[in-house]
Amino acid sequence: MAHIRNNERTMLASACWVDTLWERLRRLPLPELDGSRAVGLPRALRFYKYSAGQRFRMHKDGPWREDGLVSRLSFLVYLNEGFEGGETGFRDFVVRPRTGGALVFVHDTWHEGAPVTSGTKYVLRSDVMYAPKRDAAADPGSESTHDSGYDSRYDSRYDSRFDPNAGDGDRS
Repeated sequence: MAHIRNNERTMLASACWVDTLWERLRRLPLPELDGSRAVGLPRALRFYKYSAGQRFRMHKDGPWREDGLVSRLSFLVYLNEGFEGGETGFRDFVVRPRTGGALVFVHDTWHEGAPVTSGTKYVLRSDVMYAPKRDAAADPGSESTHDSGYDSRYDSRYDSRFDPNAGDGDRS
């Protein structure tokens, strides 16, 4: 996997941090996907460290399964600035990290962590977990607003509500 990624990573299981992050994230207009709805985050958070020369080449994220739930969205929180490079690049646009900024996008979206050219970049990485599809016959309001072929790049979101200086996240 070193030819795809060469960054360092670790995991932290913290119900307190997971709950805090989910309380902020759930305020966003998370999409219903194929009749499934977002219900939380996995128990463990992943943290990535990118030093100069480290990157994560173009790839798609895969699903994470836990407690009968499956992830459908990737969730990044940029933890610092003071480095060069390290943008999150998609096929048609680039996101420049800002401390406390969050990025949410559908797993099946090509993206990369560009090489850091100087300094060190830190990222919190998680997933948005989805409940199994509801029975449309039992719940007529459960029809999906997206079909499985929609263009996921329009569901990529960069939000400053995770900025520690942004208060409670309710500002416009």
